Amino acid sequence: MASILKKIGEAFTFGKPTADFKGMKIPHISTKDIKLVFHIEVKNPNPIPIPLCDIVYKIVINDREFVKGTSPDAGTLHSHDSKVIDIGVDLVFKDIRDTFTDLQPGSMVNYLLRATFLVDIPVFGRFEIPIDHDGEFPMPAIPDIDVDEIDWVDLSFTETKAVAYVKLENLNKFTMKIKTFEYKLYLTDDLISEGMMDPSMGLAEKEVTRLTVPFTFRPKDMGRAIWDIIRGHESGYTLEGKVTVESPFGPIELPFKKGGATTLKKARSTDEETVKEEAEKSAAAAAADVDQTDYYA
Repeated sequence: MASILKKIGEAFTFGKPTADFKGMKIPHISTKDIKLVFHIEVKNPNPIPIPLCDIVYKIVINDREFVKGTSPDAGTLHSHDSKVIDIGVDLVFKDIRDTFTDLQPGSMVNYLLRATFLVDIPVFGRFEIPIDHDGEFPMPAIPDIDVDEIDWVDLSFTETKAVAYVKLENLNKFTMKIKTFEYKLYLTDDLISEGMMDPSMGLAEKEVTRLTVPFTFRPKDMGRAIWDIIRGHESGYTLEGKVTVESPFGPIELPFKKGGATTLKKARSTDEETVKEEAEKSAAAAAADVDQTDYYA
């Protein structure tokens, strides 16, 4: 057998296999973690198949080795053939933030992939096929969201129509397009509106936009504190939900929960005295109504 292998080795000159970077995709990304998949093409210029043993890789961030791993048994390279092999790496953003204090949500993370394909061929011995690739990936930040104010348009004891003006700021270092905005809005402890919008608008880095959210609620079904709000007193609110965006890195879901204080104001087209009178009447009716019942990583 040894003599046969020796004759085979003398029959041709061995060409060292090569590896080329073909791309990287992000099949999963959230505010908590990200999955990177690197596509590496390995070529065999020889007339015999070559078994690929292990793939050893590491991710370097800020000149420091952050994560490493091994992918066993990558298959066989057929003679005069090539094969695209995927290297998948899972990263947790909390681990990155704990290791690199200068990298926070909204940052772009520069990385270096260093991978080595190991092959072991009888007669010729063990070979290493190295490849390096550098790039960047995002660490998404939840948008800064606030309710600037709420205007009511049509005030009634049984039904009140209003509009909430929601400020949304893109804290990421990349442009994103808002696809959907899902929300629940609470005043004091009362859920007064929930729904989904599809504004389909683009937001550049640090850009601010204002969403207009119309809604209807029934004051008589809520706590008495709602009438203090209608009279113009400041109210605590909670706005929670999810923003789904398109980014250069694929779709991202950004959950949010924000609390603060806002005011419920009359719309400019509403007569002030009429509004005041209606609010007083509705408040009195609410008091007499027996059915009135007093939210990274």
